[in-house]
Amino acid sequence: MKNLNARAWLALAVLAVVMGLLLFIPAGTVRYWQAWARRDKGQVL
Repeated sequence: MKNLNARAWLALAVLAVVMGLLLFIPAGTVRYWQAWARRDKGQVL
């Protein structure tokens, strides 16, 4: 069970990074308020 929990947390962290990249790379900047607003609400496109 410990290994499963570690894998789940790792997958969640990877997902957060990937979603951030998908929102901010197309914009070319992290100063993109629409992406931050979507990220804060937990919505994706």
